[in-house]
Parts: sequence; structure tokens; C-alpha cells
Amino acid sequence: MWLENVLNSYHLTQAERVIIYGSGLLLVASFGAVLILFLSRIIKSRGAARTRRLREQFQKILNAIVVNETFSERSTPVSAFEYRMAELRLIAGSSASARQILITQILEVKKNLYGSSAEVLTSTYYALDLDRDSRRKLRSYQWKKKAQAIRELAEFHHQQSIPQIVRFLTSANAILRQESFMALVRLEPQPLTFLDHYDLEISEWMGINIYNYLSKIEVRKLPDFSRWFNHPNVSVRLFSISMARQFRQTAALPALVDQLYSDNPNIVGLAVSTLGSLEAYQYRKDIVSLATHVWPFERLAERAVKCLGAIGDMDEDIGLLSKFLSHPAYSVRFEAACALRQLGDKGEIALRNFNEQNDNNLQGILQHLSEPLLK
Repeated sequence: MWLENVLNSYHLTQAERVIIYGSGLLLVASFGAVLILFLSRIIKSRGAARTRRLREQFQKILNAIVVNETFSERSTPVSAFEYRMAELRLIAGSSASARQILITQILEVKKNLYGSSAEVLTSTYYALDLDRDSRRKLRSYQWKKKAQAIRELAEFHHQQSIPQIVRFLTSANAILRQESFMALVRLEPQPLTFLDHYDLEISEWMGINIYNYLSKIEVRKLPDFSRWFNHPNVSVRLFSISMARQFRQTAALPALVDQLYSDNPNIVGLAVSTLGSLEAYQYRKDIVSLATHVWPFERLAERAVKCLGAIGDMDEDIGLLSKFLSHPAYSVRFEAACALRQLGDKGEIALRNFNEQNDNNLQGILQHLSEPLLK
């Protein structure tokens, strides 16, 4: 070998030969790594350019479809729609990545549209059989692709996929559970029926998203949330009470009062707050009865007092509320003062009398309440 002859001419020791061979291998490996990195950058750059080009092409056609639907005197002619579908098929071909870019672009265009403009994009999704691509991702080994598929199927109202999506409610992956939960809210003909057998937690994020979705549908289509007030899952019970409060379902009041006797303090507290928010004057006595037992429990005492401020009787409840002005917790004393003020002149008099009889120890609260922004 040429290299061997060169090394022999220098009469190198074995150790020196090993060092030279090692250095050579390291140099080759470094060059290979740089080459791989360079090729990777080229491939990524070309991939990004291809994605950008496809997005622009898809965007142009999708915009044309929406414009035709929006500004045409009648719905988009079948021939014109089929022509646009043919264009999209030609561009996307059978490439899975190109079809995914198309799905993403349809979602991007659709998210700010309503009515017929949004519906024509949904029709585009199905006309191109893109739902098959989404369903295929449900079988992926990657949870991110599964979550993506669930979002797509929900956005395009693919009700046939409900049985597959239900299975993810018990997934070990929290994101998959949340995505499937939100998808079922949107897909089921009767919203939230799957809650009947739901045994996991409904997170605050999930609750907010469900409320945002439900607030956009007709009130008459909302479920009667009282059906879940006695659900074995405490998280579902809290969620249903919260939703009854948000949507002011006064028909749920009789079932809500029963929750005052729950053994879970969080449920009792939320039920109390909800009765106050819904101005359930007919259940004032139930709150009065509860208020006589909540002194040791700061959070419950605070909520009971606040509720009486909303539905209390100015003649009968002033004495009870005045007792809470001596509560060791500042938050309870503050709510008691607020409640008395809400009961009118008699409540104001009770506040002043208590303050005078107790060395003005309510002065700080009264000054706080007198701030113009709090009136």
C-alpha cells in the first residue's frame, strides 16, 4: 500500500503508526459528518421550498373556491367545483406529505370563515378523500400524528370516526385524552353524552375550550347539565355545575340544592356560588341553614356569606351576616361586609354599628369598600 510504504520510509514506531491512523480516521469521519450535515441542510432547504411552493399553489386555488362561493349569486356550480378539485388532485398527486400540506392549508383558510364559505372547504376535504388520510393517522405509532388526526376529523365533522376517537379517552397520553374529549364534544349529535361513562379528570383547559364551543351553539341544543350532578366522577360533577352556572340553567336549581349536602366541600362550595349567581331567592333558607355550620371552613364560609349578599333578606339575614364580621379570616370578614352593603340601608347601619362597637376594627375594610372603583 502506498500509505504503508510512506510510513515505512520514516521508520515509525507502532505507537506512532496508531496515532497517524487514528488521526486519519478522525479526519475522514469529520469530513463525512460535515458532508452529511451539508446534504441534510440541502434536503431540508429543498423540502421547505417544496412545502412553500405547494402551500402557495393550494392557497390560490382554495381562495378561488371560497371567493366563488362567497360572491356568486348562487352556490358554486358543480362543474367549477370539480375543476378546482381536479387542479388540487393534480398538484397533490398521491404524495402523503403533499396531501397533508393540503389538509393543513384547508384548515388554515377555514379557521376564520363561517357559513357557506366554511362548508365549501369541508366539501373540498371530503371530495378529495382527505378524510382517509386523517383516519390513517389514527393508527400511527406517533401520538402527535394521532392528535393531529383527531383535530382534523373533529374540524370536518367526521362523525363516523367517533368509535375510534372514543378509545383515546383512556389513553395514557394526556394530550390525546384532551384532544379526544374536545373532538367528541364537537362530533356527538347530543353534546357531552359521553360524559355518562367518563371517569377521568376534566382539566381547566378542557373546561374553557368546551365552554367556548358550547357558547356558539343554540341554547336549546345545550344539554341539561343537571343530569351529571350525581355523577360518580367528582370532576364531571364540578364541571356540570360550572356549566349550569355559565349558561344560567335555572331548571337545574332543584337538583343543585341537593349538592349542598354533598360530602365533598368543593362541590358544596361551587353549588353555593352557583345558587348566588343564578339569584335563587327561593333557596335562601337552605343557604342560611348551611351558613350556620360553615364557620370552621374558611372557603365555604366565604362563599355562603357572598351568596347571602346576593339572595339574602335585609330583615332576616343581617344578624347572621354580622356574626361573620368577627370571623378570624380576613376574606370572610370582607365578604360579610360586602354582603351587608348589598342588603341596603339596614346592612350599612349594621356595618357602622359593628365598627363602632369593636374599636373601628373594620375601618380598613370600610375604606376599601368606599373606593369609587368598587362601587
